[in-house]
Amino acid sequence: MYVHEVAARLLRDRGVDTVFGLLGDANLYMMDSFERLGGRFVAVAHEASSVLAASGYTRTTGRTGVATVTHGPALTNTITPLIEAVRARTPLVLLAGDTPARDKENLQQLDQYSVILPTGAGFEQVGSPTTLPEDVVTAFRRAELERRPIVLNLPIEFQWQETDYRIAAQRPPVAQPVRPGEAAVDAALGLIASSRRPLVLAGRGATTPGARAAVLGFARRIEAPVATTLQATELFSGEPENIGIFGTLSTEGALELIGQATASWSSVRR
Repeated sequence: MYVHEVAARLLRDRGVDTVFGLLGDANLYMMDSFERLGGRFVAVAHEASSVLAASGYTRTTGRTGVATVTHGPALTNTITPLIEAVRARTPLVLLAGDTPARDKENLQQLDQYSVILPTGAGFEQVGSPTTLPEDVVTAFRRAELERRPIVLNLPIEFQWQETDYRIAAQRPPVAQPVRPGEAAVDAALGLIASSRRPLVLAGRGATTPGARAAVLGFARRIEAPVATTLQATELFSGEPENIGIFGTLSTEGALELIGQATASWSSVRR
């Protein structure tokens, strides 16, 4: 099989069903093969949008989003959304084509590792057609463990080389739930129990699968209204406890409740 076919099949075997991106000569055939295998390629108007879409996919599904761009200036166009995804601790994989190493006169040639390094995203270089299965596994594993974007860099000259298809050994990350210490839990319970007007504020993390019900159940148990940050807008839409966005975009009624909760908190602290 050609390497671009192998890359597409490796994605499908990992359960990837959707890739967001903008096509160029370094990723065109790979995405064509991906669609032939039943995958869905979602075209965007700008390379930055491919990373933003993959970030949104991760946040709404709980699965690792995948984006793709071609080489050179296409990759530089992803810098801002990569930084945003790094700071939001959003795992995703960006499949980037690269110019042939021997083609020094290519107008799109640049040091793609040096471009990605300042963003805080990880970089995984495909070393050869034969290492591609391990490189794909490593990129996804790093994204999930490190909770940040990983750029998988695939030189264009590899994609029309032939290689055997094989599946690399999978090493799924082990979920490590964070448990606060007993003293911290006791302190939190004390604050909640002594609060006269509690309010529960949910952010983007509460949009992950299962979190909404847990937050809402907690709020109802302590008989508190719920508000959200801007990134979690409409999370509790339709619920009687919902007061909408917390902050400068709050409604007048929400601002009144927020003010009462803030005054109550200040009293507890004193």
